[in-house]
Amino acid sequence: MSGITAASIIAGVSAVAGIAGTVVSATQASNQASAAKNSLQQQQVAAAQAAKNADSTEIQANQANNQAQANQPNLPAIIAQTTAANRGGNSGTMLTGTSGVANNNLTLGKNTLLGS
Repeated sequence: MSGITAASIIAGVSAVAGIAGTVVSATQASNQASAAKNSLQQQQVAAAQAAKNADSTEIQANQANNQAQANQPNLPAIIAQTTAANRGGNSGTMLTGTSGVANNNLTLGKNTLLGS
């Protein structure tokens, strides 16, 4: 015999099998990490899309609610109020009323009118 025994062959094969097992385990671990990373990215994309859809749905619901509860102006009351205000003439405003402004309020302590 040349000094190689069955025990040393078995030990060598076992060592090669152990190394191969370690390589396979490392490859599987790398594949699992890559799959987990891809899964996390897909979850993040799905969460972002769900948030965008929720915002869009909320906006649409608000628009539909606003449209359903839209108030209409009371045109006859507005016209009646405008007509009544016009009866006072040009001097009638919201600030002065129908009588205008008294001359003593325009002098500011002087004997002349403003702008004279």
